[in-house]
Amino acid sequence: MPKISIIVPVYNAQNYLEHTLSCLQKQTLKDIEIICINDGSKDNSLNILEKYAKKDSRFKILNQKNHGQAVARNNGLKNASGKYIMFCDADACYDLRMCEKMYNTITNNDVDFVICDANVIDEEDNTHRRDLHEYYHITNVGEFLLTDDIKLKINTLIWNKIFKKSTIDQYNIVFPESLNHDDNGFFYCYLCVSQKIYFLNEKLYNYIRRSGSSITSITSNKKNDNYTLLNFHFVYDFMKRHNIVDENKYFFLEKYLGIFLWDYRSFTTEHQKTLTMQESNFLNTLQDILTKSDFKKYSLLGHILNADVKKINKKYLFPSDYKKISKFRKIKYKILSKITFGKIRDKYKQKYNKVGNI
Repeated sequence: MPKISIIVPVYNAQNYLEHTLSCLQKQTLKDIEIICINDGSKDNSLNILEKYAKKDSRFKILNQKNHGQAVARNNGLKNASGKYIMFCDADACYDLRMCEKMYNTITNNDVDFVICDANVIDEEDNTHRRDLHEYYHITNVGEFLLTDDIKLKINTLIWNKIFKKSTIDQYNIVFPESLNHDDNGFFYCYLCVSQKIYFLNEKLYNYIRRSGSSITSITSNKKNDNYTLLNFHFVYDFMKRHNIVDENKYFFLEKYLGIFLWDYRSFTTEHQKTLTMQESNFLNTLQDILTKSDFKKYSLLGHILNADVKKINKKYLFPSDYKKISKFRKIKYKILSKITFGKIRDKYKQKYNKVGNI
């Protein structure tokens, strides 16, 4: 049994793949397997994979028709034999010490997963995304209990983490197929059954943000690409199935409402109505976990449940100070994302547990 299985979905990544595979091959921790899932690539990616597999038996190639990133990752999980699981994009690269550092940290501290920091490199001028840079970086250092407050601060990226294969198998945690941002669904499920985390303050992953990346292409066939909230439907079903709703209730509501507003604000009025009606149907299924105090504390829940678009827009998206800019969607996005949404998030963020370094 290898110590780590690294899962790499590959789709038309010939321009970057050799560098990615070379970094994995040269890892200082040798007892690893690299599972590369060729998702129906039409370029030279498969030939590159086969070249590495011939020279190094640790490389395993799985071929499938182009079904997308989630199916590829689930295929990798089914064929992984390592004690721990890590993920890597086909157009990024690990620091050569990443596997060793992550493995030593999770084994020495006996935590459920480890998250490291990352180098974020903009290949092109992504000025409009620079305010999101901090999303990719860790928020704490050391070992922590996973309180609601800590859970809310952790990003959903999977390539900067190491997971226990035993936990994934025990709870049958998978990526939701045919959904946008499927890594959210996988990670939230894993987070719901975890108790401890270790924040490793080292930049071990090199993430290059580029347009037309292999991962952008690999998700292009999603059936539901209009918003990400369906991942919460997926996570809720997971929590119900494993009877862990109560202990994750408030974390779930905080995340759900934040993502709802994040998606909702970029929609036209017509799409806002559709989204609100669909989510009101979902909220009706949550009646068994929601109390009157929940609706009082999170008044947005009631407005969604009643599909009350006007009140949502007036109360949560268009304060009078910013109402005049609402018709200019690009300006609205930039300003509201930095100012208004931050106020909403802070207003409705509740700290249920005292955060403490252990």
